[in-house]
Amino acid sequence: MLKAVFFDMDGILVDSESVHFDAWKTIADKHGIDFPPDDYHRFVGNSDIFLARTIVTESGKELEPEKITEEKKREFDNIIPHIKKMDGVDEILKKLKGKLKICVVSSTNRKHVEMILKSANIYGF
Repeated sequence: MLKAVFFDMDGILVDSESVHFDAWKTIADKHGIDFPPDDYHRFVGNSDIFLARTIVTESGKELEPEKITEEKKREFDNIIPHIKKMDGVDEILKKLKGKLKICVVSSTNRKHVEMILKSANIYGF
């Protein structure tokens, strides 16, 4: 008998990838690094530090990837309220609430997961 449902947060419950890109784009622009959307897509699913190391290396700039990563995290914190739920999420969660345990999985750190779920009004399900 089914007892629980697991949802990946990013791309299933919320559209967070576009906000991650916006945060990275802001930081890249600040440091004079060209970072078009097509470049970002090759990093989806990878860690922030991997992305920072790669774009710093490819840009040839004398920057510290760890500092760039911290800047991106602060920028992301500021724009979390702009993350939107995916279409149909409310309806699905309402149908499941009380019938099955609802679990969220993500490669995003717990602090950001909780901030995003609260901002998108999903946290209580």
